[in-house]
Amino acid sequence: MDKFLETVEKIWANSFVQALVYLIIAFVAGWLASFIVKKLFKMLKLDAKFDKWGVNDGRDGTALKFIGRLVFLIVFLLFLPAVLTALGLQSVSKPITDFASTFISYIPNIIAAIILVFVGVFLGQILSTTVSVLLSKTKIDTLSEKFKSKKNASESNENEESEDTAANRVKISDIIGKIINAAVVLIAIVQAVTVLDIE
Repeated sequence: MDKFLETVEKIWANSFVQALVYLIIAFVAGWLASFIVKKLFKMLKLDAKFDKWGVNDGRDGTALKFIGRLVFLIVFLLFLPAVLTALGLQSVSKPITDFASTFISYIPNIIAAIILVFVGVFLGQILSTTVSVLLSKTKIDTLSEKFKSKKNASESNENEESEDTAANRVKISDIIGKIINAAVVLIAIVQAVTVLDIE
């Protein structure tokens, strides 16, 4: 048993072996983190939202693949300094170590900013729908329709009448609801930027 431990210690003393082990751990940890995050996004149906927002790698890939690659890269970079240090490349590993420590300390801010944006989008949609429904029960939409019908009556051109008929479908209550939604989302984004300490 002692001889076996001595052999293991001798093998581990080899810097190349240490670097190789750390590299394997980096790949496994990156793949595992990427797998968990992708499963979580799929379970919460966030991948569809990111696809809708156009979040991808620009190579006809889905948002889920892009997020998976991004998570893998971040986790891999966190382990990379150990690989470089094992190879005696401390001067190269130090900037990466500094970046990794800064990024880790910044993670709570990033999570808080993401939560703020999602809460803003969620609240914006609820407020938008609520305001649109409440306004639709008032006379604001009927007043606008009366105004447009009077305008149509004073014009004889059929093309203009068809355009006004299409415009009648857009209700003022819906427009106000969309404005409120945009305002709430904008406030959430500003707060998220503030949390990220971006001037």
